Amino acid sequence: MDTTFSTTRPEDNAENRLRFIAGTAMLCATILAFAPKIHIGPDQTDPYSTTTIIHALSMLGWLGLFCVQTAVVRRGGVHLHRGLGALSSVIVIVALVSGFMVTRRFSAEMNTIHIFLGNMVLLGGFGSLYLLAVIAALKRRIDWHWRLMFLAAFAIMGPIVSRVTHALHLPGGSAAALHLALICGISIAWDVLREQRLHPATVAGLGIVFVLIGGAATVGLLPPLSDWTRTFVMAALPDAP
Repeated sequence: MDTTFSTTRPEDNAENRLRFIAGTAMLCATILAFAPKIHIGPDQTDPYSTTTIIHALSMLGWLGLFCVQTAVVRRGGVHLHRGLGALSSVIVIVALVSGFMVTRRFSAEMNTIHIFLGNMVLLGGFGSLYLLAVIAALKRRIDWHWRLMFLAAFAIMGPIVSRVTHALHLPGGSAAALHLALICGISIAWDVLREQRLHPATVAGLGIVFVLIGGAATVGLLPPLSDWTRTFVMAALPDAP
């Protein structure tokens, strides 16, 4: 398998076309899932704070840029793709920092650490997988790069899946289970159908996801760690001691 970035025009390449379709589908799903919030008044946690708006715009911007980059590669614009990568990295940093702040404040207002831990898995997975994808790109390992980047994109689909399960009145915890099943199922199916084997990048990426899930579960179950986390989360409230 060619593991370097191609400079040819791969319009007819089925894999590039499928990557573009998948990226566009994720962007459309995100817009459809969160568009109603534009018309619904703020709830008890005031989701329209400046930090929340910055986070929403940065995440939506990254997904949009993600689609643009897949389209650029599909048309052979590898140099432009690399240039857009620098902008993508800046957006990711903004999204991660703002996401952490929003999650901590929201969890404090809801008086729970479970939301905080769950979102830390999503943000941690997104950041870790994105970083590894960038490293793979710098090493010209395109086979690793695009798999890790897609896993990073799938990692932040958790809130969209949650909105679907909520609308269907599914029991609590179903969103996390469904999200994990989609991440594993889609990435594994892609490798098996296209290459009849699991690619090492897929194994490594899914391994990171499960490590983060295990870490969050450990923090949530062990009293010393959960107590410290609760203290840290609740300190986000303006009237915290």
